[in-house]
Amino acid sequence: MKNLKIFELLDKNLGFSKNITISDGQYGRGIFVINNMESAKIFLPTELLIDSSKINLSNNYNLELENSHRVTKNIKEFYVHYFKYYGFNKNTKIEIDNFYNEMRSLSSILQEYLLFYFSNFVFNKSFDKIDYLKIYLNSRQISQNKKNYFMPIIELINHSLSGLTYNLYPKGLSIEGSFQNEVFANYSRHIDSFEFFKNYKIFSKQIKVFSCKLQIKHIDKKILIERNFNEYKIVDNLKVPIIAIINKIAFITHLDLIMLKNNSNYREYICNQLKKLDLNEQSILKFYNQLIEFNRLHLNKIYDQSIKEKSQISLQIKNIAEHQIKMIGTHS
Repeated sequence: MKNLKIFELLDKNLGFSKNITISDGQYGRGIFVINNMESAKIFLPTELLIDSSKINLSNNYNLELENSHRVTKNIKEFYVHYFKYYGFNKNTKIEIDNFYNEMRSLSSILQEYLLFYFSNFVFNKSFDKIDYLKIYLNSRQISQNKKNYFMPIIELINHSLSGLTYNLYPKGLSIEGSFQNEVFANYSRHIDSFEFFKNYKIFSKQIKVFSCKLQIKHIDKKILIERNFNEYKIVDNLKVPIIAIINKIAFITHLDLIMLKNNSNYREYICNQLKKLDLNEQSILKFYNQLIEFNRLHLNKIYDQSIKEKSQISLQIKNIAEHQIKMIGTHS
């Protein structure tokens, strides 16, 4: 009854669903087709895509809309029902705690290696309500114009590399396609396997490989590489990092190693930016090669150490490192 009710409330808010139901399957709760001979579709109008910053977590670990965030009676009714039956609960808190406790149980050596990809937050933080909410929402929202929006119902869809892509329009968000049984979405094609693991707590064979965080002294210059994937710009239809040159230091928001090896336009853009450090093309090419080799060696350290630890979480980390090593090696 609760599943029928949420779809009724979706219709009431000018959204709609076609040929889908909410059920449990191999990957836990998910969205499934009713008839695999027909396509499935979900549409959420813009009004139901709530700004994530307007969602709070109560002292009892229940989700609620901020009192100051005014919505229609129908939207409020939708979210009260959705948060009650599909939102954050004590089991969600336990799952988050279990994941981060496993991460903290890794050896200090492996944690040190992983800090090249993750922040201290992953290993050293005791969480408060704001942290739990941030972790929860991080994997259940979509970004537009540098704002994050919670996507009810659609967030219940599980991930597959061959899954559907979210379609974001001025009038709302939709997802549509044909499936034999469970509906799958591809959560992101724009991040690598380490970032995917941090966000979604599972291993996915992503097609991207970004450099680890690095501070490099190259000749008499300094190059700082971060892993800030939301900081980018579009140049000639190419997604490139933001690079700032200040006092002989280059600050680079992220570097895509696969693009660096294979895409001459991407490589040329990075080269032109680094020339502002008074580096010539030969020294920049040397920097590229050294950067890729450093990443390869560091991934091998993670791979070797994670094998020694023989825990469930270290096995996932081993798989990530192994995949990224192969990706760097096969793209040349």
